Amino acid sequence: MGKPVEVEVVVESEELGFRGKIDLLEGTAPVEVKYRGRVKPSDILQLSLYAVALEEMRGVEVKIGYVDLLLPCRRVEVKIGRLTRLAPLLVSAVRTASLKPCKPFKPPCRLCDLKAECTLFLGSGRTAFNTGYG
Repeated sequence: MGKPVEVEVVVESEELGFRGKIDLLEGTAPVEVKYRGRVKPSDILQLSLYAVALEEMRGVEVKIGYVDLLLPCRRVEVKIGRLTRLAPLLVSAVRTASLKPCKPFKPPCRLCDLKAECTLFLGSGRTAFNTGYG
């Protein structure tokens, strides 16, 4: 029998102060589904944040995650391990960036590598720019 699969699992870390939604959760492995052909560094950071939240919420150890790339129809395994140590630094960096007093005239959110993390920190569908924090 396979691993249980959950869809759109909301996770939250009180310790780090963020909330997000995992596309799929296969056993203890978070899966991000992306409609593109390659994995970005932000995908890996996003999985590490999800791992921290899962470990905090469910008391499980998260060793791996996956990025499902829909364009080439392939799955990339990401070893989480030491990446979870970056989570506090990442949340701190997003907070700092979101509290800067000025923002660009035309926010480059569409191209930003931190868009996913920004959304994780500020909540679903929002970024630092469209909430007035940018």
